[in-house]
Amino acid sequence: LLSGHMVSSSWKLEAGQIAAYMRLLLSRILPLLAYPATAMMTPPTKKIVLIGGGHAHVQVIKALNVNTRPSNVEVTLIDLQSAASYSGMVPGCVSKLYTLPQVQIQIGPLAEWAGIDFVQGKVVGMSLEDEEKKTVQVEVSD
Repeated sequence: LLSGHMVSSSWKLEAGQIAAYMRLLLSRILPLLAYPATAMMTPPTKKIVLIGGGHAHVQVIKALNVNTRPSNVEVTLIDLQSAASYSGMVPGCVSKLYTLPQVQIQIGPLAEWAGIDFVQGKVVGMSLEDEEKKTVQVEVSD
């Protein structure tokens, strides 16, 4: 009975759907309530370090450019060289179809375009034991 009227079976179905939706909604919201309000507004910063500016990382840089990656993700690329050879064009360079500058990808300008920090240097150590603070030691080139 609802206000003196019988509840129809269609109402019961709707009420069941609403209850299921509310359970789903609460299951998603309750975990968020465990964090302070500021944590909900500002997601924690995630840092990605790419070691080496080769062909594979060029594709990663393209995918993680400043316009497509989440705002809380920072990316740093570390490479000893300022340019990387595009591996698909190397055979053409060897057979003199292309010059060396034609097959090279300039890492600095690419990183700048992508909004990624580029450190020209050599990785000399890494510390991955501490889950909260992982570090990469770099010997910077002059």
